[in-house]
Amino acid sequence: MPEQSDDLEALSDAALLGRVGHGEMACFEVLYRRFEPRIFRFVSQRLNDHFAAADILHETMMTVWQKASSFEGRSAVSTWVFGIAYRKLMNSYRKHGREDLVDEMPEQVDESPDQTMSVAAGDAAQQIERCLDGLSPSHRAVIELAFQEDLSYREISDIVGTPEGTVKTRVFHAKRLLRNCLEKHAGHFEDW
Repeated sequence: MPEQSDDLEALSDAALLGRVGHGEMACFEVLYRRFEPRIFRFVSQRLNDHFAAADILHETMMTVWQKASSFEGRSAVSTWVFGIAYRKLMNSYRKHGREDLVDEMPEQVDESPDQTMSVAAGDAAQQIERCLDGLSPSHRAVIELAFQEDLSYREISDIVGTPEGTVKTRVFHAKRLLRNCLEKHAGHFEDW
């Protein structure tokens, strides 16, 4: 009798991946659902094309399906999956060049009662996006992995394939570049 979906949902990422390595499609489906929003967000924030981001997500997860049995457990499953996505993203970047790596937010009108606050928050978010756009792909990747995905320097190191010290240095310099950009355009940010 096949396992219930709820039983599979309770499994850890590592347990699911192990079973994916043995060809269990139901486990792959659960793993896919777990990683789909995070990987899509990670990739789409760098590309101007949601279809291209969806393609990279699909390619990443197909690689997970094909290579699951080769996972050795030396890192977290999330680190391994993000590493695959990062390499696919960098391959896309090299193939298509810098013009495809844009992070423009579509303009939206907020008609909620507190529109003034929403506009101010939107302006701040757009300024942060503009400052993030000014970072190199390697600086931006470590910042987003550290602060949006809440990954450790060790996990980021595994994902981007550089020493942990290099990741720390990139985060330090990226934070400084962001701070300088934000201070230049929007006042002082002393909490950084």
